[in-house]
Amino acid sequence: MYRTGYFQFFGTEPVRYGLSLVAAPALEPVTLAEQKTFSRVDISTDDTLISSLIQAAREYCEDFTGRRFYTQTWDLKLDYFFRNCGQMRMPNGPWQSITSITYVDINGTTQTVSTSIYDIDTSDFEPRLFLKFGQYWPVERQIQNAVTIRHVAGYGTAASIPERLKLAIKLLAGYYYEQRSAGDAMKLSEAPFGVNRILSQLKQSWI
Repeated sequence: MYRTGYFQFFGTEPVRYGLSLVAAPALEPVTLAEQKTFSRVDISTDDTLISSLIQAAREYCEDFTGRRFYTQTWDLKLDYFFRNCGQMRMPNGPWQSITSITYVDINGTTQTVSTSIYDIDTSDFEPRLFLKFGQYWPVERQIQNAVTIRHVAGYGTAASIPERLKLAIKLLAGYYYEQRSAGDAMKLSEAPFGVNRILSQLKQSWI
């Protein structure tokens, strides 16, 4: 899975980024049993289908809000380091941790940035990456995607995920299930108004 967008440095114009999924979540925020209860399904023949619809609904909700729900690992790709500011708000929140920051140096060799020069604030769902006092980012080669920030995103546990997000997944997965035989592609490509209304309240402010 790969997606692109723009995020905000402090005091600068939005900057383009790319996101590449490294490790998908091991579990979904909504279990099969929870979805079947919500959708009033009491047969087991559609269990595989319903599970796939839960995943599709979760991916839609994540992309709409710019948030990640259950623990997963991503690579954030940038063309360059952000030298004109000491911190920036990161996309794809909330973040649990940074695994590594690597970059292609001026000689074309991939290097790893020392953890001694940066810090991450994960207290909010829009995490902030800081340069520590007196530190500077290294010089990268002027190529596309020269910088890679591998990070673990998501709320950590299903219990930590806001109930409104779980409700949106249930509503959307239920809608997909009801419309599976409609023969109208437009119905499956759209989300019910209530779902988007819920998600709009939880959307990253600068997406």
